[in-house]
Amino acid sequence: MTMYIILGIILISGYIFWKRNNRLKNLIKIEGPKILIASFDNDSESLELVKSDLQIYSANYLDVKNISLQSIQELTNVIEEDTFDLIHLIVDVSEKGEIIDKNKSIIRLNDLISQVQHGKSKYLFFAKENEYVSYEVGTKNMEFSINLVMTLNRNGGDFGVFFKSLFDKISSGKTMPVAWNELAPQIPNANHEHVPGTLCVMGAGNVILMKNKYD
Repeated sequence: MTMYIILGIILISGYIFWKRNNRLKNLIKIEGPKILIASFDNDSESLELVKSDLQIYSANYLDVKNISLQSIQELTNVIEEDTFDLIHLIVDVSEKGEIIDKNKSIIRLNDLISQVQHGKSKYLFFAKENEYVSYEVGTKNMEFSINLVMTLNRNGGDFGVFFKSLFDKISSGKTMPVAWNELAPQIPNANHEHVPGTLCVMGAGNVILMKNKYD
């Protein structure tokens, strides 16, 4: 766990460890953010996750795109286009820290994250449940300059409810750390029963995706 603590924020089921110098950064407000939700699988589980997770963003943002990926190459091409401010992936990560497509092509988690960090995206979600060791191996010795969420346990519908509420707050102008703390107060023995189990590093906690959709 140390790698996350010294680099930014680690969060497991609601608890945050904050590195003070992140508070000193100037706020960056992104108007009209572009959001991508992408998955490799077309099985009923993955399709249901995509449907559910689209609702996290669709209430506040106009430009939310869903792609069914056919290959690792297609994924890296999308990232290289450098179009999206937030990338939300519903993918399996192996115990070796790798993502493997149906053609057995492989990309390591650290290579994928590094590619994202070289572009404009400041939010990256791995929204499908994976084992802790998969993330640990896949991100070993990395430094992070993005807000990275890695899901261990979606806790059923709590994942969608929590992150919908989080982006309601972010889109209104609050930073991700502040919004998260309001939803899961950082108080000893606080009850965080209805939040997903995640690992979260907020390397870009000062970047806010502003609301641009109004009913």
